[in-house]
Amino acid sequence: MTPLNFTLALLLILGIAILISLPVFTKGLTRRGTGIVYESNFFIQRLPQIMAIVNIGILIIAFWQYNQLIIFPAPIAYLLSLNTLLQPDLANLITIIGLVILIHGLIFMIGGWYSLGNNFSTDSEILPNHKISQKGLLGIVMHPVYSGIIQSLFGAALIAVSPLSLVICLYPGAYLWLRRAKYEENLLTKEFGDEYIAYAKSLNWHRIIPNYGRKSS
Repeated sequence: MTPLNFTLALLLILGIAILISLPVFTKGLTRRGTGIVYESNFFIQRLPQIMAIVNIGILIIAFWQYNQLIIFPAPIAYLLSLNTLLQPDLANLITIIGLVILIHGLIFMIGGWYSLGNNFSTDSEILPNHKISQKGLLGIVMHPVYSGIIQSLFGAALIAVSPLSLVICLYPGAYLWLRRAKYEENLLTKEFGDEYIAYAKSLNWHRIIPNYGRKSS
């Protein structure tokens, strides 16, 4: 497959994902800031989201380079995409692996929103009538949404063969989402105590990496 074919496949996947996620994301957006426990902490609430948006912007430029729509001078071009430096078979293999990871990540991100149900807000907070749930993807990983965001950005970086996007995805990207996850765990532990700790232990504290080996209770 050519870079253009991979890019069109990516756009199709993202289009389907947006259609599926729009209803639940809209509800989560309307719940933002309505929690009974809420802290307006920029580093927790906004910085992870901003870095994800920055990485998406870098990915868009990386795909321009990947498809040779705009050719940047070296070394900027190689930071954005190594596609032209790699053997076509190797580049295609990396891109296919990226597509698989991206799809897996989108399933976790969007599925995580649906699994959270009425507990879902686009901010870190405890909502009224908040309950500990193990439904859906919450039975596999403690923070499926953050796991999905990291996987999706990582997969997209592989598709574009973008070293710059890959680095940003891992640090500060993944670090910030993990920090936010731990912040939420502190909130939930204070609110629900042993019930939440028992849930976390049942997943062996798998915050971001799915625990597919978990034995059903």
